[in-house]
Amino acid sequence: MTTFLDPASGIRHAPDRSAGHGRSGPWLGRALRGRQLTLPEHWPFTALAIGFPLWWALGFGPFAITVFAIPMAWKLRRMRPIRVPRGFMIWLLFIAAVLVSGLMLGTQAPNTVPTHVSGQVLGYLVRTAAYVAAGVLLLFIGNLGEKLLPERLLLTSLTVLFGVTVLGGFLGLIAPHFGFTSPVELLLPKRLSNGYLHTLIHPASAQVQNVLGSPNPRPMAPFEYTNTWGNVIGLLAVWVVAWAGRDRRRRLIAVVGLAAAAVPIVVSLNRGLWIGLALAVAVVGVRLLVSGRVFAVVGMSAAVAVIGVVFLASPLESVVQERLANPHSNDIRSNLALAAIHGAQASPVVGWGTNRQVLGSFQSITVGASADCAGRCGNASVGSTGTFWLVLFSQGFVGIALYTGFFLYALWYYRGDRTASGVAAQVTLVMSLWFMFVYAATGWPLALGMISVAVLWRHREGQVPA
Repeated sequence: MTTFLDPASGIRHAPDRSAGHGRSGPWLGRALRGRQLTLPEHWPFTALAIGFPLWWALGFGPFAITVFAIPMAWKLRRMRPIRVPRGFMIWLLFIAAVLVSGLMLGTQAPNTVPTHVSGQVLGYLVRTAAYVAAGVLLLFIGNLGEKLLPERLLLTSLTVLFGVTVLGGFLGLIAPHFGFTSPVELLLPKRLSNGYLHTLIHPASAQVQNVLGSPNPRPMAPFEYTNTWGNVIGLLAVWVVAWAGRDRRRRLIAVVGLAAAAVPIVVSLNRGLWIGLALAVAVVGVRLLVSGRVFAVVGMSAAVAVIGVVFLASPLESVVQERLANPHSNDIRSNLALAAIHGAQASPVVGWGTNRQVLGSFQSITVGASADCAGRCGNASVGSTGTFWLVLFSQGFVGIALYTGFFLYALWYYRGDRTASGVAAQVTLVMSLWFMFVYAATGWPLALGMISVAVLWRHREGQVPA
């Protein structure tokens, strides 16, 4: 054993291994330091996307993006300088328009049910936070770049979310009345609870609605509404195709996943989703044709034809026919669209801050909601049938011009991107511009639009090789 001489006493001592000396001390210290938990820089995004079923079950699924935007913003403040994409000032101006429109909370909009400001604040704050969080998400993904958030990992995270959404669709069909009290719901004081908040924090599998003359389950898990489910699964399907690429194993997984998704997509009775998917196929076909990839267009057309034949031979075809024969929501949608236009005409610059309930219904201004007839009998919310109508009413013509202007500018500026994920991002933006007329989109639908802009931005800066 090695010893050392104490110069003060002249006595030899063995080394004190407990103090970190000798053979084991430094090695143990290095081993412990090597086992320290260090999270990757991209963790707020991957935890948000891959762990979303957990956040939904805990009861803050609709607020998850806003919650995870906080650590994203914290990490952004350490990235100097913070880069922004072209046209981001348009989004900042839209946020400013949203903040200014808050001055109209509590005021009486024409032809709407009088509502106290206390009943409007929650919806206004939730949407404002969602708009800000979406901007933070865009900057976070763009500033991380390919090195800290590889595009392959980003696509994998979205593909996992797609798989969860498909499973949620089958859960809604198999167990339409499934639901449970979330931890957030348990902790929330009863005096703060209302119908809108209960919908957001109470996990459920489906909305059971009388669409075809009898109660029909329409899947919504892991989201808060059936239309949100349809919006998200339509956009994510595009990213699954980009994720598959030319890898045979991934292509097989993608084909199986998309085929499985067709069942809840059809049974959900979401006409807007069906049109959106057809629009996506058309946009991809045009992009391929413009790029001179004629054989790819022929192959895609053949695949669509085969899918069409299989669909016509399946029981799903009768579901579509019956849904098209029962356009029960057309009158409601047109009535609310007119209410949004009239509201914007009354306050064209700042809007009304948030949505309102209309007086009466499409049948008569004297017809209102009651215990026996809550939906079609009136007092529906302006903006509940589409983000376009919501922003038009809430922030006026100025707000809707800025909102749509941001995405249209991004679509035009990055139009030259011909990579698989670049085309997926462009298709997502085109679909989002359609969905905004039929679906109210904050949360994941808006986030997927921002992710698309971030992908195109990263490609333009040469972070990802073509």
